[in-house]
Amino acid sequence: MDTDSAAERIVKGLNVIRGEASRLDSARAEGKSFEAKLALKTIKDECFDLRRLLHELQDAGRID
Repeated sequence: MDTDSAAERIVKGLNVIRGEASRLDSARAEGKSFEAKLALKTIKDECFDLRRLLHELQDAGRID
């Protein structure tokens, strides 16, 4: 993966996390536990994907 693609993927992932955090906050405030659980799962999945991407970039020597 080239640097531009990696940067785009990281930005996209962070935007997903930001959106889901907002959804999580709203769902909790409204007492919607199912929606809150879905948002939290999406956040966890996206964090996992970003960590995996960063490890791949590290292994490829593209980042320290």
